[in-house]
Amino acid sequence: MNPISTDNLDRLDPTKQEEKISAFPLIGNVLGYAMERMRFEPVEKEINRTLKERDESEIRSAWSGFNRDVVDTLLEILKKEMGWKKPHFIPDDPTRVALWAHVDGMDTVEALMQLEERFKIEFEEEELTDESTRTLRGLVRLIESKRANQARVATA
Repeated sequence: MNPISTDNLDRLDPTKQEEKISAFPLIGNVLGYAMERMRFEPVEKEINRTLKERDESEIRSAWSGFNRDVVDTLLEILKKEMGWKKPHFIPDDPTRVALWAHVDGMDTVEALMQLEERFKIEFEEEELTDESTRTLRGLVRLIESKRANQARVATA
């Protein structure tokens, strides 16, 4: 099972024309949003198609060896906060894709806050931009590590 590519996300920046139009009060916001949706929709559909095609048993198998609670919670939050209909992500999928704020722009922040709240941890910005958390494997390992550190401190 191949990881989802980030190629399409690299082409989602607004055009200069879009930025100019969006600057106009009221109508600019509406038009800017419509143009953004036109850019985002095909990418969103492609990612959803890939996720839908993945077999649930293969997803479970791909995540074996990871803390099940962490994985299940992450996938649940990706569905609820990020709007992925079938969050059939695998460990090698890019975190950037899974946490892509394609719905309202604040989804990523909300998803990370949900993870922090659920696991009673805090992410440092450097951790989230580090190469080690480029994939969901790295993000899950980071959460597992923070939880283990937390348990050691609690028992000390």
